[in-house]
Amino acid sequence: MQYKLKILPSFERELVEITSYISETLYAPKASRKTAESILKKINRIKSSPTLGKKYISLEGEDKGFRYCTIKNYAIFYIVNESNHTIEIRHVFYARRDFNSLIQ
Repeated sequence: MQYKLKILPSFERELVEITSYISETLYAPKASRKTAESILKKINRIKSSPTLGKKYISLEGEDKGFRYCTIKNYAIFYIVNESNHTIEIRHVFYARRDFNSLIQ
């Protein structure tokens, strides 16, 4: 069964920040587009297979319900709601950042 996607504003904002940085700071607009396309393709794979990502457990051992998938140098964080078959795409971060301080 296909799940419904709910893209949160935090994800949208972070994706814009990532693509703007690549395009404007690194002067690589093609790479920026390819990065965005890769991230969006991965989200479509998550929609078809919600358990694709690994469970995210914080450094303190807390399970806040997040799963994550990596694509290139980025990690997509999402929550699967089984009761209404919805996947909330919450965040996308550079993969080398401290997720623990970013995930609330």
